[in-house]
Amino acid sequence: MLGAAMLMLCGAVPTGFTESIERIELVATGTETASIEIDALGGRVLVAHAKLAKKLTSELCPTAQVTKEGFTLRCTSRRLWAELTQDEKGLAIDLRALHGLPWTGDITMALHAWPLRVAGIPDECPGKLDAAKGECALAMGRTEQAESWFKTARGGADSAIAYLRLGDLALLRGDAETAVHLYAFVAPVGPVGRVARARQCELTGSCLDEVSSKQVADTTGLPDAPRAELLLHYWRRELFMNREDRVMPAFVAALHDDPSLCSGAAALCQRMIEVGLRSEDEATRSTALDGWLVGGVQRGPYELELGAEAAKAAESLGAPGFAATVLAGLSSRVPKETLPAHLLRVIELYVAAHDLVRAGVILDYADARLGTKVTSTGGWRPMRARVAASLHSVKRTTPGANSPTVATSNIDELENTVSLAAELARAAAVRSRATGSQP
Repeated sequence: MLGAAMLMLCGAVPTGFTESIERIELVATGTETASIEIDALGGRVLVAHAKLAKKLTSELCPTAQVTKEGFTLRCTSRRLWAELTQDEKGLAIDLRALHGLPWTGDITMALHAWPLRVAGIPDECPGKLDAAKGECALAMGRTEQAESWFKTARGGADSAIAYLRLGDLALLRGDAETAVHLYAFVAPVGPVGRVARARQCELTGSCLDEVSSKQVADTTGLPDAPRAELLLHYWRRELFMNREDRVMPAFVAALHDDPSLCSGAAALCQRMIEVGLRSEDEATRSTALDGWLVGGVQRGPYELELGAEAAKAAESLGAPGFAATVLAGLSSRVPKETLPAHLLRVIELYVAAHDLVRAGVILDYADARLGTKVTSTGGWRPMRARVAASLHSVKRTTPGANSPTVATSNIDELENTVSLAAELARAAAVRSRATGSQP
């Protein structure tokens, strides 16, 4: 994802969590301050307003691609940390490979309170017991009050939930070392203990192999809140370990069974689906696209960017009509400066899908929004000629035939009469005939 979807890692430098470190020297360009952003799940570091000072020799991020703003590092691991440093030696990026998983930004779950009974606290909000007061304050977003109550509760019967939450609050501040220390006070039993164990082992990297990851993800007998957390953390671990081809089917199946699974974790779920949509494996892209159709995933902070990725995946799978409809639905939110290229792409995709009637609808919309001075030049001209010829043919052979009923002011509600499943099935049949195999 671009723009808002990037993650700027912050907090204390993860010295105790570092597997290896490299320095990449830079030279600032222009007058704007150099900056970096990291897309950990995408395995990328984006650098703006700077260039490489010398030939890239990094083992962690061995390739660089020049961009309009600067350049992008492509990395071999998703367990990344990056910092921009300026000292007497000059400007540089300090790259770190982590033992465990990154712990800040949109690739983590937001901190949510549990019902008191789930946390094992015999009380109800606003609470009489210290731990209850802390969990109730956490539910209201009063983290400072919550931390104060949990500190008081450490010596009582509810010490397990107190230490878990104190660790969570330390992690929220970016203090992973303190968080790991606090989680260690919780016995790995019951809902609280099992979640604390997962939190700790993700940070230290002790449960990232397939067997350990599954063991930590055991949700047998757990109530809804900790169960959802353990499942989402499991899928997240698997993605960070590049096992999306194995985990994406289970993740998407769970989303269909319970669309509310991503409630409170919309950003994380969107980022996880994005990994599947970008996969080089065709089956994984198809599964992720099916997951994107779940309403709880489409709606969220990265709706526009994820929709664009879904369209790319659909096109790559041989479903250009579906891709066109996805992009058409995003049109009202596309920035004005990129709208001409966006609408032209929608028309091209409808043409590729042999849906020239709908291409005509988008062309009418483009004429209204952009003006024919724009839509009669460059790449628009061959599309306009092809659409016009098709519509003339339709009207000549089918008296009274009309374009789909879609108001040009409400293009984002354009509906595709061909389902994704049907279009993908046709694409699979075409590939099958091309290779001589059975679908």
